[in-house]
Amino acid sequence: MYSWRVTKYNPKFRDHTGSYTRADEEWYLYSQIGSIYNGVKFSYGDYKKVENAYVKAILYFMRDTKLTMLQVVELDKPKKKLQITKHYPKKMIQIINSIKEGALVDVATIAYIARWNLRDMNAPYRCILQSKDMYVHFCWDYYMFIGCKYACKHAIGQTEELGLFVEPMKSPYFNKAGIFIGNSFED
Repeated sequence: MYSWRVTKYNPKFRDHTGSYTRADEEWYLYSQIGSIYNGVKFSYGDYKKVENAYVKAILYFMRDTKLTMLQVVELDKPKKKLQITKHYPKKMIQIINSIKEGALVDVATIAYIARWNLRDMNAPYRCILQSKDMYVHFCWDYYMFIGCKYACKHAIGQTEELGLFVEPMKSPYFNKAGIFIGNSFED
């Protein structure tokens, strides 16, 4: 399986250990909207542009892998139902509150699940999306890992056109032997 790290972080600003050297100069949490970075106020519009790029990237890789659904695994959501706020619109809340471990979800639902994962990067809950041919793992600080059965060159190009960076890298959700640490997909 091919695997990539998909982020908003330019790899030319990584040191020899792979650490991003400009972490203090960029936002990495949804809750930082309104903060100042490099003399510019980080706006919801700025955030939404990046969030949309991440969602589109998932959909591009799904298209190249010829998938219309993924399975929700390792679901960890708050025990108390989420409430509608300006950060969590009604449709997103309905989906997140009703989603179950093992559910097969379509493209429209995946977009809401991805946004929830991205907005709650600093929260102790999230999920993984996967099938036998693809996976999407959300990690801290807007690191997303995608693996696919195919090389997905078209999806990589489209994702990079959105301003995201796609680097070959296996997800940290796999151990050194390549075995998924969480639940494995069941046909």
